[in-house]
Amino acid sequence: MPFWGRGLLGALSLLLPKSVHDGLAGDLVELYSRRVRESGRVRAYAWLLGQVMWACLKYGPSALRERLGSSRWTLTGWGGGMRSGVRQVARAPGFATVVILLVALGIGATVTVYSLVDGVLMTPMPYPEPDRLVSVSEDNPNIRISPGWTSIPNYLDWRDRAGSFESMALFRGRSASVGTEGDPQYAYSAFVTPEFFDVFGVPPEFGRGFTADEAREGGDRVVVLSYGLWQSGYGMDPAILGRTISVDGSPRTVVGVMPKGFNAPGEWMGAGITMSLWQPFAVDSDLERGNRSYSAVARLGDGVTLGAARTEIEGLHAQLRSAYPDANGDWRSQILVWHDLVLGATRAPLYLLLGTMLFVLAIVCANVASLVTTRVLSRGREMATRTALGAPRGHRARGCGRDSGCNLLHLRSCGLQGGRARFVAASRIG
Repeated sequence: MPFWGRGLLGALSLLLPKSVHDGLAGDLVELYSRRVRESGRVRAYAWLLGQVMWACLKYGPSALRERLGSSRWTLTGWGGGMRSGVRQVARAPGFATVVILLVALGIGATVTVYSLVDGVLMTPMPYPEPDRLVSVSEDNPNIRISPGWTSIPNYLDWRDRAGSFESMALFRGRSASVGTEGDPQYAYSAFVTPEFFDVFGVPPEFGRGFTADEAREGGDRVVVLSYGLWQSGYGMDPAILGRTISVDGSPRTVVGVMPKGFNAPGEWMGAGITMSLWQPFAVDSDLERGNRSYSAVARLGDGVTLGAARTEIEGLHAQLRSAYPDANGDWRSQILVWHDLVLGATRAPLYLLLGTMLFVLAIVCANVASLVTTRVLSRGREMATRTALGAPRGHRARGCGRDSGCNLLHLRSCGLQGGRARFVAASRIG
């Protein structure tokens, strides 16, 4: 018999009762071999397929009903276990409520904290190749200062002389009042150099970024809007490009709109801050080398490692310390991955919080196990009685959930069979 023919007979073994399948399969094999000799394999194949389909239609429904009514779904199977569990919950609602609340508290708190940690620490930032985004700044061991700050002259020297970066930009965040079609809105904005959007690898949704001429003192007063501000403040006006809006009481011409979700450098400025607009940064506005009130972000060149970039920048900064000892004498350069800079000191507390929640979950599980153990021990006499009556181990652990009044069917569900069940039932009834 060919492979597919044996597969058909195997399918019959799953659909039909054993009593029907064994005899039918033997007859089909014998008749199939005879038809191969008399009519050829093609006609024999067709005949076998027809016989299998006829057998499935004739015996399949009854076999299906028999299987659905098998012991897995009766009092002695899983169905009985489920009904028994429901009855035990009904018998002790207070105990069940305490267990459910404890488990819900432990799992709910742990899942909530894990979702927070996953979203903050494990989810990559929404920029192309975010591992290449770095902050280039300065640090002074004699002064406690948060990372990420530098001066404009030092930034210009790094930008013009360092070869480890594909691009580098400077920015400074500030608040702004924006005139919209409704009431003026308080918004977060940032002054950025023209390379800013290139560093993050995200071009405007439509329109453009800033030009070098616009990033000079006296340059054109232009602005790039966030997708959210364009949507909420200007009704997603398709003619927004070239439109003049008011920013801090001064007119600005809209030249671009960023895609939805772009929020740099809002994630570094603080949790919950949403950027609304960007304005060009005139880097020649402050040439005081000691004024470290600005931040630089860069994209590493293709194939450049973080260590190589740090070595190059520190070499350049050593030259700046020699050339400008008064402004740079005690300062050292530092390069941090942008994601690490954004997280700052929150990484350790978040992992500590997650570990604490896992410890709380372990305590909850231990308490629930203790409660269940106490309840099982309190049913010692019941378990001993079931053991004496011959109930299987699984049924003794699960329990029937009834206080009294066992009848013949109930005793059978507890594992008693035949004469012993009838004897016990008769003694209980009598």
